[in-house]
This record gives sequence, structure tokens and C-alpha cells, in this order.
Amino acid sequence: MMYYLIERVNKTLQEWQKTHDVKCYHNINEGKTFISYSYYPQFWMNANQRPTFEKALEQLLQRSRPLENTDQTVLIVGGVQWLNSNHLQIIQKVLNRENLSNILVIIKSIGMGFHLPVDGIHSLSQAEVQNLWNENLIILDTAKKFGYEVVDTFVITMGRYKEFLQGKCGCHFHE
Repeated sequence: MMYYLIERVNKTLQEWQKTHDVKCYHNINEGKTFISYSYYPQFWMNANQRPTFEKALEQLLQRSRPLENTDQTVLIVGGVQWLNSNHLQIIQKVLNRENLSNILVIIKSIGMGFHLPVDGIHSLSQAEVQNLWNENLIILDTAKKFGYEVVDTFVITMGRYKEFLQGKCGCHFHE
């Protein structure tokens, strides 16, 4: 998502690399746009050492300062399987606390990538997919309640299951 955004804003993609960390770009749009990215959750860490979602969001905001409390500051949050409506409540709480309640928040809903029936990848039963669908509906409803913009990727990724290719973290659409 981050590199697509960079390419759209910058009209070109000068750099690309996989990252499961924090990354900051100061040279976007002829230096007029600053983009920072934070990968969450850091699933490879021991559970007791992983930063909470709230802590990861706070760290991202601190690394991105100075920030304007306007819709010119954009926060995009999305997850394949970890995102739930509690995360949206945490976003609202942190933004209020950080005096950033007027920024534009875009939520990318749950995707089906990890859950599709692909050889070699754990997949869900039909009942579990239905539960995931219901959780996605709750996310969409909560996002709208908070006034967040929404990109619903559940239906997009479900319809592209034949294009799903296994990557190192099992969530890649490269075809």
C-alpha cells in the first residue's frame, strides 16, 4: 500500500524494498510530501516483546512529526487478518490524545489473502470465512461511525483467489 501511494503521489517509484519495520521517506513529490510507514504486527517477536497497536501507532506519529491537524495529514490503516473494530477505537483515542482528530483516516478492511484455499497455506472453513465476513462488516460500520474513509478489500481479494501466490509471509498478489 505504501509503495503504491508513493508512486501515485510521486508519479514514479524510485525505490522499493520489502520492510517489516518503520520506514520514512522525505523525498516524495519533490520534497513536498513526507510518508512514513510502520509494519504491524511484528509477529516474529515474542508476544511479550511486541509493541501493542496503540504503542506502534504512537511511535509512528512521533516519528512523523511535525503533523498538521488537518485533512492534509492522512493516516492509512489496514490489515489482512489482524484488524478489528477495537483497533479503530484505539486510533480514535490516540488521535484525540495527540490533538490530531481532524486528520483524514482511511481504513483498508480485512483481506482474504491468508484465508484463501491455496496449496501450502492455512485456510479457513466456510463457517470461519463467514465469521471473518461478519467481522469485516463490523469494521466497516465502526469506521463509518468515526467518519473514516473506507476501502473494503474483502470482496476484492476474495474474487482474486486464483491470482494468489505464496510469498515469504504468505500474503502476496504478484500475478
